[in-house]
Amino acid sequence: MRRIWLALSLVCLPLFFVGGCGKKAATDTAASANEVSQFHAALQDGDAEIVRRLIQAKPYLVNAKNERGETPLKVAKQKGNDELADVISKAGGKE
Repeated sequence: MRRIWLALSLVCLPLFFVGGCGKKAATDTAASANEVSQFHAALQDGDAEIVRRLIQAKPYLVNAKNERGETPLKVAKQKGNDELADVISKAGGKE
């Protein structure tokens, strides 16, 4: 539950200040280490809907590598989570 809250706060809180949840700020171009860490934590939880929302809000996370150099698509495939892999792949994720 804590990871889901962190994932949602990663999406909504920063965007609150730039016009609301669901909109991407024009200055958001690179993922911070904290964003990548929280995004990969959501991947580990395997919740495809949360991951889809995170990618919608911050599309640059779709190929953000974790500390082991793994892409989100690679992580999803390693977990055997086809739904998660499909969400990432449709958003432009590369292995």
